[in-house]
Amino acid sequence: MGKSESEIESWLGRRLKALGCLYYKFVSPGNDGVPDRIVITPNGETIYVELKTEDGALSMAQELQLRRLRTKMAKAEVVYGIHGAEDFYARAKYAVIHGTPFLVRRKFYEERVNW
Repeated sequence: MGKSESEIESWLGRRLKALGCLYYKFVSPGNDGVPDRIVITPNGETIYVELKTEDGALSMAQELQLRRLRTKMAKAEVVYGIHGAEDFYARAKYAVIHGTPFLVRRKFYEERVNW
């Protein structure tokens, strides 16, 4: 059995904080479906992160909020399961160590969502 969403959140948070990232819970009253977390890298980049279990699905409100963020050129990503969290962490670590922009994985996200 895979890890729960809260276990994935905790795992990712510990590692990102160790890199020097800020890792905030995102709550916006009256705006259902906003991503779970806001990550701010030491380089000042902001990434909105929606965490899901391996077989989790986005709600319509979550799809709408992600679309809104992206139309404003915000970096927003859906992380599926612990393997997705490991991949997100590896890309964040690379960006922090090398001082490069964080690269959002859109292809995997778009394959799982019907726009």
